[in-house]
Amino acid sequence: MVPQKRQESPARSTTSQTKCPMLKDLNSKDEVEIVREDPYNPPGRIKAVTRRIENSTAISKTNKQLIFQFCDQAALQGLSQARVLFYLNRFWNLARYVEKDFNRLTRKDIEELVRKVQNQTTSRRSCRGRKHITGGF
Repeated sequence: MVPQKRQESPARSTTSQTKCPMLKDLNSKDEVEIVREDPYNPPGRIKAVTRRIENSTAISKTNKQLIFQFCDQAALQGLSQARVLFYLNRFWNLARYVEKDFNRLTRKDIEELVRKVQNQTTSRRSCRGRKHITGGF
């Protein structure tokens, strides 16, 4: 059986919206539009983590300011929203471990922080991400 070419219906309109390529060959006169939303929604998650940091009583005001300055600077350098979200989440977790402000931490304080992170019962990936943050700040 030889497939026949389908003629375009005059009712079909071509729009700039994304159409599902899998559905374009169906014998339907109605066009199905697929709305592509980011399933991870980095802007919404950034707002949520920002609110969490702002409302946290375990994080000092100075650390909050330093976290937001660092993430703003990262965004200005062209890092993606997903990467900024990564930094916000890691700083939120690390800031709850330290009693000092980030800009006042000594090498010994950072070593102690890394030790706490490594001794915590989390996955190696989590530990690696938190240790990565300590080097970047």
